[in-house]
Amino acid sequence: MNDLAETLIRTIEKPFCYLCGTQGEPFYNNQTDRLFGAPGLWNFKKCPHKECGLIWLDPMPVPEDIGRCYVNYYTHMQTAKNYPLQIIINILKKIEHYFENGYLAHSFSYPMTKSKLQKNAGLLISALPGVAERFARSVAWLHFYPGGRLLDVGCGNGGFLSRMERLGWKVEGVEIDMEAVAYARSRGLSVRYGTLKE
Repeated sequence: MNDLAETLIRTIEKPFCYLCGTQGEPFYNNQTDRLFGAPGLWNFKKCPHKECGLIWLDPMPVPEDIGRCYVNYYTHMQTAKNYPLQIIINILKKIEHYFENGYLAHSFSYPMTKSKLQKNAGLLISALPGVAERFARSVAWLHFYPGGRLLDVGCGNGGFLSRMERLGWKVEGVEIDMEAVAYARSRGLSVRYGTLKE
């Protein structure tokens, strides 16, 4: 019983958009953290206000328990340097990047390639829903927006920020884990320690 109590994340109701105050509408319900295994089921609300559109958790973790969500979170870890079979991994990554770049150029208008062959390879990826979703998630489903500004709230070690900066976005981050902030700053990223409200 105590083990269960230690793993549960306490939550607080947040029915209203904290940017504009509009009551949120259900967006996704009873979602599990499929990537990193934070315990519990999570609901998302979306602000119906046309000029806002914020998406947030409702209920959301109480501030004291947020750290429990990040126990296995990849953005709070530094990249390991010595993989076994590094050469094979690098080759596989290059192949994956070829298809990913083609997909992002074709489906999200990123200037990743001018090659029609590579864009057509990206078109083929659209037929593979799991792969296409993973590639789309890598840019948070954001279409290319020249000169666009991006704020990543809960940016971890800045991996996503770094990627989006390379893709042409002007990026900044906010993070509550001081070690992750220090690592992100060591990569030359503009990351502030604290919460969005602060």
